[in-house]
This record gives sequence, structure tokens and C-alpha cells, in this order.
Amino acid sequence: MLNPHGFAEAQAQLVAAGHRGAWEHWAGLVPPPAQGRLALLAALSAEAAA
Repeated sequence: MLNPHGFAEAQAQLVAAGHRGAWEHWAGLVPPPAQGRLALLAALSAEAAA
């Protein structure tokens, strides 16, 4: 999921309202660049919830 080439597909499958907390948690556990990708999933999930 953290491979940059598969990230667009992952966004389509994994971004949903209610997932923000999980993505923020995982973003805090991994180093860059995975951290940034997971933080983006958190932000996109927050937008989906709005």
C-alpha cells in the first residue's frame, strides 16, 4: 500500500469517513515517506467525513 505506484489505487479503496484516526495512528509509527502518505490518507478521510 505504501508503494508510490499503488498509492492512487489504495486511496480509492481505503479512504472513507471514520478512518482518519486509524491513519493518524499509523502515520505516527512509521518514518517518511510512508508517514506522509498515511497522513494524506488521514486528511482525505477527514474530507470524506465532512
